[in-house]
Amino acid sequence: MKIFILLILVLPYYSIAQYEGIYNLPLPETFTNMKKKVLIYSTPNPNYAAFETEEKQFIVWKHRTIIKATEDITIKETGAYLLRNGVWWKRASFNPKQTKEMFATKRLELAKGDSLVFEKNWRYGSYTQTGWNFWYVVATTASGEMIYGYDILETKGRFQDNTQVLPLKKKDSQLTWTGKAGDSDYRLTGQITDFKGRIVVKEDVLMACSITLVMDSMTHEIPSLISHLKGKDFFSVKKYPESTFQSEKIEIQSPNNYLVEGTLCLRGVCQKEAFNVALKITDKAYEAVFSASIDRTKYGMLFASSKEKKGKYSIADEIQFLGTFSFMKDYPGSMPWNQLKVP
Repeated sequence: MKIFILLILVLPYYSIAQYEGIYNLPLPETFTNMKKKVLIYSTPNPNYAAFETEEKQFIVWKHRTIIKATEDITIKETGAYLLRNGVWWKRASFNPKQTKEMFATKRLELAKGDSLVFEKNWRYGSYTQTGWNFWYVVATTASGEMIYGYDILETKGRFQDNTQVLPLKKKDSQLTWTGKAGDSDYRLTGQITDFKGRIVVKEDVLMACSITLVMDSMTHEIPSLISHLKGKDFFSVKKYPESTFQSEKIEIQSPNNYLVEGTLCLRGVCQKEAFNVALKITDKAYEAVFSASIDRTKYGMLFASSKEKKGKYSIADEIQFLGTFSFMKDYPGSMPWNQLKVP
């Protein structure tokens, strides 16, 4: 069943001003010579997002789709259209065999007043996303006439309590690292340039966040330094290509300032960490500004550290991280659909 549900994963998007007139848009030419005589609708409509499980990894829009016959019919096809570039774009179509499976039925012949129900016509995603689509049905009457039905479904880009889950905008974000000598003030600073993540906010309040760093994107003007940092003495990038942070507890320290506690996984080792985050709110983004001091020895990076038995202690145990992660506000309601690009 899920293979069919996942075909409806991605919806195109409109800014709020562009929602007007959607119900008056021309239908696809497929329906030009047919009469609208079949009732099909999805409920609830509008459809709000929710987390699928307590782990909060995936977001789901839960709705059911019902087909009801207004006269004796035989269903020939079902499917979905999405709103894209100002027109309805065909996302998927399902033959009788597929339709039977989705609607959990053995027969597609309906007498007047009969109904079929697709109980879990759910859409999944990683972020809360505004969108519009419609499910349709094509059928024949007892006399052989081709007829159809459709109903537009509004997908809300938020939970019912106004929670939003928003994506990190890589091009507007930055992260630097700094390491220093263990016995002097000498220090070197570079960047990590590739990352992804998301933020959970409710009415401009930070609720949760998660970040994934691509460690092979570490940069510095000294190639030999980066090669060493990516090697076994430090981040062992070939074996552990990504590092992650997942928040578990967030406390408000003052307006727009938070103490974020969670689990950081570096080099295959996961440890509890806590750091301060300032949340800057702009018209188009939530910008999380933070600094963190990480003890590398907790993650197995003992080279030239205070804990290494051999050699002289020459590199500080702490690595400093300073960053600004920008998350798309009102994703993607603050942008026209024809300008939207995946972050």
